[in-house]
Amino acid sequence: MHDLIKDNQVLKSHDFESDTPPILHKNKGVWVPRTVINPFYDPAIQIKTLAQTVNKNSTTWEYVISDIPLETIKANKLSEIADARYQAEIAGISMNGTTIKTDRESQALITGAYAASLINPKIKIDWKGGNGWVSLNATAIAGICVPVTVHVQTCFSNEKKLMTLVEAAKTAVAVLSVAWAE
Repeated sequence: MHDLIKDNQVLKSHDFESDTPPILHKNKGVWVPRTVINPFYDPAIQIKTLAQTVNKNSTTWEYVISDIPLETIKANKLSEIADARYQAEIAGISMNGTTIKTDRESQALITGAYAASLINPKIKIDWKGGNGWVSLNATAIAGICVPVTVHVQTCFSNEKKLMTLVEAAKTAVAVLSVAWAE
């Protein structure tokens, strides 16, 4: 790889088929070889920044590695865990071969139906499920609401446990070892 330089500025880069680039008029600049220093790094805990040095006869493109601050790694992990909890929360549950939706809207509808059944235990609620319409009495509504509530609470409890581990972690490796388990 070669860089076209003029007045200590890289104007453009090109990979010539031969090792010898064309000679240009001095006013247009000069092609010089480029040296690249690109060390290995772990993008989960480090960032790399390009430092470019222009000399009369060459350029050096060196990637400088620096650690991501522990607090940033923790913040990223906490966000990852919150997203994993939300995805698990809204994934739904299976009851007797029927999928019960657990997205936020469905949770609200189920909770509302359960509240109505507490006020009027003789209530019959028409519910449209994945397999068509069903009429639910108070017992059936509770039979849906309780497992949905347990599912959602389990997701939040797992998130809390994992977030506590992240917050207590003293190293990036310890933070990255915390993961949501399905």
